[in-house]
Amino acid sequence: MKKKTLEFYDKFTVKERFDLSLAALARDDQEEVHRLQDSCPQKRYIQADTEFCDRMDSLKHLCVNFIFMRDLIIRDSIVLCSLGFTFSKMAVAFEDGFNLAVETVKDKQSYESVLPLKEEKLNEFLICVDELEKEFSEKMSILKSLIEAFRLFCEEVNINYQQVIEWLEKWGTTEEIFTPLLEDYQIDEKAVESLKNKFLESWQKTTVF
Repeated sequence: MKKKTLEFYDKFTVKERFDLSLAALARDDQEEVHRLQDSCPQKRYIQADTEFCDRMDSLKHLCVNFIFMRDLIIRDSIVLCSLGFTFSKMAVAFEDGFNLAVETVKDKQSYESVLPLKEEKLNEFLICVDELEKEFSEKMSILKSLIEAFRLFCEEVNINYQQVIEWLEKWGTTEEIFTPLLEDYQIDEKAVESLKNKFLESWQKTTVF
């Protein structure tokens, strides 16, 4: 009876075999899983050279990761820039409002008594702005390091970096927009080496040299 039942295993559709396999996995029936796999119809396929396909797929994967990291840094940098601008405007508005209030009261003694509070609050705003500018500079350094790491990776595995960048532009992204902004920031050599090695590690896992 069991043998007769097994004769029908090669008749399942792909969807039926998938559903039955999932059900067997759910109940931890490994024997049934193997029966379903072993009875699956065998087919032969012709495809492009796997080494070529692996290289193209790996490059696409790395490009997606590169763009994701780059755009994430750019997004964070825009947020920091917006916050810095907001705090700067708040500092100006606070000082103008404070001075206007003092002029309205026209009490020099009162002004002098609250002057330390004014300076304290202004200093808090300026500290926030300085910290945001520092974080922004760090993000720009990381961004510049990421781009340099990707360029060095391409160079090391003999990939034309400029052609890759031109290809990425077809995805709706370009470095021309933000590259001039990076000229005043320094590259973090340690970050470059670490990022380049991550690109290389990912590349070597999926390609044959």
